[in-house]
Amino acid sequence: MQTSEPISAILRQCSVFHYQMLDMDRVLEPYIGDTEAFFGFLTQSWGWKITVEEGGRVVYADENKDTCVCPMKEGFGERGDLWNLCYCSEGFAERMFARVYGRPVRARVIRSVIRDGQSCVYRIESL
Repeated sequence: MQTSEPISAILRQCSVFHYQMLDMDRVLEPYIGDTEAFFGFLTQSWGWKITVEEGGRVVYADENKDTCVCPMKEGFGERGDLWNLCYCSEGFAERMFARVYGRPVRARVIRSVIRDGQSCVYRIESL
């Protein structure tokens, strides 16, 4: 199923509210410029699995959960477009990694609980 560009852009922007609500700038402050510590935080505190490839230019971040953790999923119910929520998650991941890296990144959901029943995995690429 494909979606229109405006829907993906809108949902990516929804991540701003969630990011701010969780005060992620403050949470991430200790990890700015220290990707090793950041990956340790994601692994130890959130249970994620991190794989670094292409000399550190690409990171695969696996949430390592069998359920969708998106706070907006309840509002979508059983509608067929629930999978669009992954665009919001992409935006959230982009904000986190860009904050720590101090430069733009591009995040893509390459697998998700909503889309294929497996844990959510993001491909994070430094730009």
